[in-house]
Amino acid sequence: MALLHHRTHSKTNASLISMAQRFSDILIIFLGIYSVIRLNSYSFNYKHLLIFLVVLVVYQMIGGITDFYRSWRGGKISTELSLILQNWTLSLIFTIGLVSFLSDLDFSFKIFFQWYLLVSIGLLCCRVGIRLIA
Repeated sequence: MALLHHRTHSKTNASLISMAQRFSDILIIFLGIYSVIRLNSYSFNYKHLLIFLVVLVVYQMIGGITDFYRSWRGGKISTELSLILQNWTLSLIFTIGLVSFLSDLDFSFKIFFQWYLLVSIGLLCCRVGIRLIA
């Protein structure tokens, strides 16, 4: 009976960690683009929101394909951080390719690069923090 209770608690804990990871990823990606846009003295408009949503969809899609949000127990932190950077890099490269075909969404490479760096640092710090807390 105690073994069953322990398993249920473990699954619940893994689900909560996965939810925290997803929510923090979404928040970091949004705050990253918003901060970069504001730091470059632009106003945040629907084009930036559209680019954020495209990146988010691609990031979550890649995360689903690679089973990115599975329970991290037993895995190395270096492997998890490497996978985060791979997913984020692929998402942004795919989005840059998609946005380059749309003339209305003129987005400079400088802003994409700043966004990439800011979100990369944010994702890495957040995952290390979640790992330390949980």
